[in-house]
Amino acid sequence: MNMSQTLEIPGHLLQVQRLTSADVTPELTKEIADFFRYIFANAYGQYAFFPSEGKALTTEEVLGESEGYVSLQELDGLKNFPLHPETEEEAIFWHDPEVTLKRMREKFQKQAHLVLLRKQENEQLVGMTFGYEATLKDSFHHEEWHNPHHYSRLETSPFLRDYATFENAINEAMAGNRERFGSVLGNKNAVDADTITYVWNCIALAPRITGRGTGGILASTFFQWISEQTDPNVLQLAEVIPGSTAHGMLTKGGAIEVPGALGEANPIGLVITPLSKLILEANKKRLK
Repeated sequence: MNMSQTLEIPGHLLQVQRLTSADVTPELTKEIADFFRYIFANAYGQYAFFPSEGKALTTEEVLGESEGYVSLQELDGLKNFPLHPETEEEAIFWHDPEVTLKRMREKFQKQAHLVLLRKQENEQLVGMTFGYEATLKDSFHHEEWHNPHHYSRLETSPFLRDYATFENAINEAMAGNRERFGSVLGNKNAVDADTITYVWNCIALAPRITGRGTGGILASTFFQWISEQTDPNVLQLAEVIPGSTAHGMLTKGGAIEVPGALGEANPIGLVITPLSKLILEANKKRLK
């Protein structure tokens, strides 16, 4: 189902597209994967890394200073990756082009929903958010929750996380909130590997679109849209940066944090809530 409307923000007239998995073509998947890599390399400093260390290297550390965001062409055009100053280990892309495209295909093979923002005048993709349904165990493996370098070409990693720890952390967080999660648990006492969940993946915005309330509008539009498409009585999962637009909306919608689910030292946290809570909050800000 491909639905669209317009959104006006200062200086921009945008087209808002609502899509499901059935609307996602191979060309669109590549466009989304490329935009995802462009935003996360520039805005979040995830450009490259040394496999033995795992820490992200920013575009500035690899390519030097630049005015504004580095173009996708320049990001992909890197020929000589930096060498580790002590071990001479070669760095690799944090978001490898081919691997990221493959990961996006895997997500969109699920029951997925997307909201895209495009410039009205040229249809350039300038913003997106998406999510999909999956079992709890599948969601763990489809995201960076199992492997923080999920989008790289690194086949083995010393940084892999354990599913049992992930599941136990979620159940511990829910244990003191039985009333809040009653619609998710039903007659069960805990979630398990086969529990159906809804994964909200990300908000990605081009630099000229950020800081105008667009992230909140995009998120609200997304959750209002999926209220017509999904079962609201499922567990919603999201990996978020504390203090971000996504974190603010989720916690306002009743989400709770899950300590230890993604590793004790990880600055990025996992939050959970019944999907119905977010839909209710989103409908208060319905985009007409």
